[in-house]
Amino acid sequence: MKAVLHTGGRPGWVNLLGRHQPWALLPLCNRPLLEYWLECCVNLGATEVCLVLGDGAEAVEHYAGDGQRWGLRIQYGFLRDETDPAAYLRRNPARWRDGLFFLSGPVFLRHTADVRPGQEGDLVYADPAANVMAVISRDGDAIERWIRGGALPPARGAPSVEPLPLCSVGDYFALNMRLAGGEIARYVTPGYFARDGSCVGYNVIIPASANLVPPLMIGNDCRICPLTTIGPAAIIGNRILVDRQSELSACVVLDNTYVGRNLEIRGKIAAGSRLIDPQDGAVMEFADPWILAGVRPAPRLKDFARAVAGGLVALALAAVLALPFAVLYPFVRGSGAGRLVRRKYHGRRGRLFVGSFFEPALPLRRSARLFHGLALDALPRLGDALRGRLWLCGQPVLASPEDDALHADLPECWPGAFSYADHHGFDMLPVMKSIDALLYSRRRSPLEDLALLATALHHRWQRMFKP
Repeated sequence: MKAVLHTGGRPGWVNLLGRHQPWALLPLCNRPLLEYWLECCVNLGATEVCLVLGDGAEAVEHYAGDGQRWGLRIQYGFLRDETDPAAYLRRNPARWRDGLFFLSGPVFLRHTADVRPGQEGDLVYADPAANVMAVISRDGDAIERWIRGGALPPARGAPSVEPLPLCSVGDYFALNMRLAGGEIARYVTPGYFARDGSCVGYNVIIPASANLVPPLMIGNDCRICPLTTIGPAAIIGNRILVDRQSELSACVVLDNTYVGRNLEIRGKIAAGSRLIDPQDGAVMEFADPWILAGVRPAPRLKDFARAVAGGLVALALAAVLALPFAVLYPFVRGSGAGRLVRRKYHGRRGRLFVGSFFEPALPLRRSARLFHGLALDALPRLGDALRGRLWLCGQPVLASPEDDALHADLPECWPGAFSYADHHGFDMLPVMKSIDALLYSRRRSPLEDLALLATALHHRWQRMFKP
């Protein structure tokens, strides 16, 4: 049997959670939905898995890797989000004759308790309104007929799993509560599991004065402050800080969230600064960081080293460029070839800053090409890098409000004074900003920064002599 798992598309209810991660990585009791899918592949004996990517492709590929940790061989395909998910199967219908496990859309496969191993039947489930499909079939002829345009293969026997589609944030919340209520014991638990229904991860600080009421789940790298009450049916994600005298019960707190003092959260989902009511999808956004807020990850040693090395290089470049800038800019400005403009942009840690950017007049004049080719237009951004607003090298700087939507869709933000945008010159297409940003987040390393800086300066120099 082979498995094809389609992770593309983006259901509208996922946006309520305010998360940039794809729906396939949304946590269910502190484990991504995708991980439950992959464990189901193992249980069905489907060792060859193809993950068909769409929205959030990079994050899914980074999480699943080659599948070695599950004992699987994972390959990757890609379909546009508007394409029929079964289109991938039609590329080679005969390939799936040995049996097929096909999933598309946010659906959880609940283990049934009344089916013994080796006696599992086939499953066929489709909900076109929710864009969800789950097919488990060992009938090669029926599978091929379906792929070539026929009816779905018939279901036979009692399947070992029951499909639970996630069509709303209410479905997502209800499934979390169902798992935390005891059904998580049917799956690999994300941490130390006790018989009373408690599941606690590693590096969790729990003082003696905290009151834990099972069933509950606490992820990794969490701190529970004194005089708090956690549970029953509380799901606390990873990297969570719960401040003093707060009470959390029948709730889901998603990763990287700070819960302030003296708060009572019951029957809600907390995600960063958002509090979501799963019953009607109402969202409350808190501007006060002492109530609810996102928790920023601690800086890594590698990033600290990049910041120090980048600052030294930025200082050296700024010292070299300062005198030519002072001589040439008044001439460029006076001749109308270009000027510096003040503009809001998204800087490090997602903060908004105001900086100076060179805006050339069109058509490009020789003096503007010279100004750009000598990297003099980068001097203001080097100053921002020295002030900690930008990295020396990174993703293209995104303006606000023009690029706000693109910034919100990026899984990570590493804006740099120099970027792949320097390869394109002044005529950079908007779509290239997204491509370059994703490319840099994938390749990010000190060596890549060095190569990026060298090629950026080289491309600028070459462009200066083009007619």
